[in-house]
Amino acid sequence: MSNLTTLKELAQRRYNAIQAGDANGKRSGGPKLKPAVKGGYDPDTYVVGVKISDKLKVLRAKLNEANQRKNLQPVVQVKPATQPIVQVIVTQKPAVKKTAKRSDRPPAPKLDASDIIYPEILRALSIGGCFGYHIINGEQTVESRVWPTNFRGQVLIHVSSSSEWGTPKEEGIDPARCPKMSILGLATVTGCVWNDKYQLWEHVISNPIPLDCPILNVPGAYNYWRPSKPAQKAGFNAAWKQLQDMGKV
Repeated sequence: MSNLTTLKELAQRRYNAIQAGDANGKRSGGPKLKPAVKGGYDPDTYVVGVKISDKLKVLRAKLNEANQRKNLQPVVQVKPATQPIVQVIVTQKPAVKKTAKRSDRPPAPKLDASDIIYPEILRALSIGGCFGYHIINGEQTVESRVWPTNFRGQVLIHVSSSSEWGTPKEEGIDPARCPKMSILGLATVTGCVWNDKYQLWEHVISNPIPLDCPILNVPGAYNYWRPSKPAQKAGFNAAWKQLQDMGKV
């Protein structure tokens, strides 16, 4: 046991005796001690009969010296760092107004019955890819279909909007000469025969008459069709007018 510990114990005992009114304490005439710190007792700051502060200073100095030699560091309670609050800001892209797609084709004029110049029996056949181009230029004489027809007579050769059967660029043809949704010219359906090898009906087409300038922006239809929409009627009218100007009809 160290001297400092013994001295503190003696001071504590003396203090307890005086506070309890011990006879020995009273007869000793020692002063009634008051704590230097309110609400508690610190034996290092009391004087019990003999002033012990000087001895305590010496003992404290020795203790501090010993602690410095051992490189003792005071125990520091470190509060755990609070995790920073990460605020995620979700920015939404501004809504883009969808504007109506402007068509580059002009609206078809509505024709009265008196304005129509093409024959009432005239029909058209919509053909995909470049087959219409080959037919109207006399390079192809049949158009294969899965259905037969009893139709015979003049027909406008029309290029459909489908690219399923290839494009002019793929066949080395100028796209301006075979544009989609256009009337290329006039031909005549003369027959329909069954092709047993390909299991298809071949519509025999002859007497092709290509237009000098294809009629653009004409929507097509299925089978041998008659014009019902304003754009179709306008296309038929323009094609027939061009054929008249060419002296072909």
